[in-house]
Amino acid sequence: MILIMAFVSDVYIICRFAYLENKFGSAERCHTLFEHILTSFPKRTDIWSSYADLLTKADNIEAARNLLERAISQKLPVRKMKALFKKYLEFAQQHGTSEEVESVKIKAQNFVQSVAANMPVDDNSDDE
Repeated sequence: MILIMAFVSDVYIICRFAYLENKFGSAERCHTLFEHILTSFPKRTDIWSSYADLLTKADNIEAARNLLERAISQKLPVRKMKALFKKYLEFAQQHGTSEEVESVKIKAQNFVQSVAANMPVDDNSDDE
């Protein structure tokens, strides 16, 4: 248990270091650190969101858009995917065109439909 907590705090420390690197050092090293974290912890939606925010604040809109596209292309639990789609939709509404907003909505709808199609059907009817 203690090892897991230490490991999780290491991710937090690396993220904080990446922010400081971006602010006071090299933006390229910051991006390298975040990419390494995302490769190691692809299920951490908070890291995806933080990195997208950092790219957006740095006016690197295209990189943030590509990052969010990568994020929503993953196979994650529904709750986590919902957070990523919400983040991407908010980003598209602020920094994209109406076509991009519609594209994100369609991708979210397709995801919901694919999840619904893969849900088990409950055949236990109470019609006795």
